[in-house]
Amino acid sequence: MTTNKRAILISLCASVILMLAKFVAYFITNSNAILTDAAESIVNVLASGFAFYSIYLATLPKDENHPYGHGKVEFFSAFVEGVLIGVAGVVILVKSIYSLFYGNKVFDLYDGAIIIACTGLVNLIIGIYLVKTGRENKSLTLEADGKH
Repeated sequence: MTTNKRAILISLCASVILMLAKFVAYFITNSNAILTDAAESIVNVLASGFAFYSIYLATLPKDENHPYGHGKVEFFSAFVEGVLIGVAGVVILVKSIYSLFYGNKVFDLYDGAIIIACTGLVNLIIGIYLVKTGRENKSLTLEADGKH
């Protein structure tokens, strides 16, 4: 397995685990802020999955339809990741506006905050690893996945 594939697979597995942890935190707290963070994690999982597929395609050899190889797919992957982040931002904005008008009761916020802080720390570590690996291997997909 190449370094890029291994890095994005680590990112994908971590994204799934972090998403589950954030949903646990939401169910404990009933916090809309934590729910939006958990929903954004769905975007992370989708983006990491697409990035993994893009890295697979980018490593395919030249063929009749792609005489210069498949490396350009990484630019498309970075674009898709940007669009997914934008969509998540709109959904979070709509949910926040809804909560302003209707509100909800929050429980055990301290426990939820600890879980979210831990997921943030893990996310930071994974992000730094992806950006570093992406720069070392000249992979725009890894850099984009690490920076968001």
